[in-house]
Amino acid sequence: MNPLTLLKTSTFSRAKSGCSVCRLRKKKCDERKPRCGGCERNYLLCTWPSVMSAKGDLRRSSKPPGTHLKVELLPAAKALEVLDHCSHNLQRKTDTGDNAAQQLFRSSKSTPERASSSTSPNLLKPSEVFQVTMTRPASRTLLQHYQSRTADLLCASQSRENPFISLLIPFAATHELLLQCILALSGVHFINNSNGAPSSDIMAATWTHYGLAVRGLKHGITRFAYGEQEILPLLMATLVLCFVESTRGNVISIAQHLKAARTFLLSWLQQRQPKIEVELRGFVIEFYLYIAILSNTQLGPEWNELIIEDCSLLYGDGTTDCKSWGMFFGYANDLFGILPAVSAFAHQSSREEEDSTNKSFEFIVNYYSLLAQVNSWHPPEAGDLAFVACGRIYQQALLLLLHTSFYRDELGSMTLNNLLEQGVREFLALLESLPVESPIATTLCWPLSIAGSCARSELHRNSIRKHLKMMYKRFNMENITAVLRVLEALWDGDHYKPLYITTVMRQQNEHFIIQ
Repeated sequence: MNPLTLLKTSTFSRAKSGCSVCRLRKKKCDERKPRCGGCERNYLLCTWPSVMSAKGDLRRSSKPPGTHLKVELLPAAKALEVLDHCSHNLQRKTDTGDNAAQQLFRSSKSTPERASSSTSPNLLKPSEVFQVTMTRPASRTLLQHYQSRTADLLCASQSRENPFISLLIPFAATHELLLQCILALSGVHFINNSNGAPSSDIMAATWTHYGLAVRGLKHGITRFAYGEQEILPLLMATLVLCFVESTRGNVISIAQHLKAARTFLLSWLQQRQPKIEVELRGFVIEFYLYIAILSNTQLGPEWNELIIEDCSLLYGDGTTDCKSWGMFFGYANDLFGILPAVSAFAHQSSREEEDSTNKSFEFIVNYYSLLAQVNSWHPPEAGDLAFVACGRIYQQALLLLLHTSFYRDELGSMTLNNLLEQGVREFLALLESLPVESPIATTLCWPLSIAGSCARSELHRNSIRKHLKMMYKRFNMENITAVLRVLEALWDGDHYKPLYITTVMRQQNEHFIIQ
């Protein structure tokens, strides 16, 4: 008889000591480890209570979720060394057939009941789930692609330790949810890098990992509500999924992930953090702020108050002094802190324009106050030239956004024309000074979209068009070409205002976050 038929027709008593997932779903569990039959059929991340009483029920820990979490921070080189060693051992053991995890993985796919009868409860530890995943050639390829290509594009500087390797990979090795997210992100980037012709194995692996990541996140949120789930893995997973969804163009999911990430982040920050997590804390906060701040300009004014509140809270706790800070912001840390207020000002301008309201005294004062804050930013002396140029580029983009918002009813005026002409010209001069292969150049989509929406001469538009094409050739990130498509539509319609970007995106059925 087909083993799948046996699995469906066999009856199991409702066990009090089944996996956590089946207990939450109130389903029968066959207690097969590491993944029970129910979780395997439904593609769920099977987890087990760590402490059981004599009666078989779960004992709640007296510690709040996340307080006992210990994260070992490895240098990037050491993390890669561990991965290489792991991959070598896996390949050797797979070739000789003596890898117990590999045998279990194969048997669990073909004969679930036989695996259940011969598997001891502790055969697979959390780190071995990582090893089982790495026995699959496509998954192994995706991890190698992540560590050699994708991770470098997510980090503003390759001269420092890359936290996307030194922090995320060791953490993913013991947290399956984050592992699935990382492999999904690598897969989406791999597909973009394949010129539309990726292998069927890579395609299948990418969307399998993506599906498992989304399912695992839903399950994790349920367990979080019951107080049975660590917060940090959920927080990291939602942030990585924001990058995945940005590349896929799924704006609705980004908003959902951001909302969840904010809840997880605030809950995590309320817990006592071990000293070893100082760098991790800074990395996670900057990761969240980078996505939330840049998404704010497109997710609407309802996000403004929340993001401004977050900046006030997160910028003032001393985290910006940690070594890893600047992996997203570079030297433009203070400019990112101002950006939500400038975005709120732009949305206010748009609302008043629709209502045909004259500029209020408060509106005028706010403009000059923000203008002074943006102009007062200066990069550090003797700093990295690429970081300096990128910071100046963001500064010019903020000035352009402020000017077009303030002179909303004077789009043809000489004053605004001169401000835009001078601003775009200075922007392009700075852009020329920043090599397109510089790692921090991956953060330029937002300022390029702002400057592009203000560019009126064909010469300036061609310069921005050329730079975006070079960026895509270098980085193979789909959101870069999406920005160019929107700008082309904007130019065809002779629109000269950054907030028209959202309108054009709706008209063109473009759904992505400019990051």
